[in-house]
Amino acid sequence: MVVPILCKEKAPQFINWIKRLHCVVIGPGLGRDPETKEIVSKWLEITKEQNIPIIIDADGLHLITEQPHLIKGYKDAILTPNIAEFCRLFHAMRSEQPQKPILMPSDISTLSKELECTIVCKGKVDKICTSGITVECEVEGSNRRVGGQGDLLSGALGIFAHWLKILKTHCHVTYRIRMLLLMLLVLSLNKPIMRHSTMLNLVS
Repeated sequence: MVVPILCKEKAPQFINWIKRLHCVVIGPGLGRDPETKEIVSKWLEITKEQNIPIIIDADGLHLITEQPHLIKGYKDAILTPNIAEFCRLFHAMRSEQPQKPILMPSDISTLSKELECTIVCKGKVDKICTSGITVECEVEGSNRRVGGQGDLLSGALGIFAHWLKILKTHCHVTYRIRMLLLMLLVLSLNKPIMRHSTMLNLVS
């Protein structure tokens, strides 16, 4: 379900929906309007109270960079930054820059521990850190990063996060399932690119 209600007058309707939601994905298409960010900040607090998994991507990460307390300590949160977004968030939390352009696993682990949530850092080699365990996904993805790929990842992570919540899976199983999900996504994106080398956009 995509929520089109982002004005203050209609925002309270979210409370009526929250108990029917299995996961909340915040970020794709969000924008950076101050009123929108104020509404989403309140939604995050409501979602945490219900113990619902939260996926943060795109402009949602911009909000968390400004207000990291919104997600800090919430273990059912997954952040999906690219390298630039990760660096901004890292700097906001520690007032220093991580190593670029190749982030060290220790940088991912440090941020994950500080925020107490899962980090899925997208890049040539995707890095996942949860509960102090960091793994890397080196499966070859598409040769071209196009709009919408991050949305696919955050949506798929939302589904898996809900399943994991139901299963109450232990940490060592959790990160392996997330790793398998990443491998599945990058492989599915690589096949059409290889078959149609001139394709510039993906149809969802």
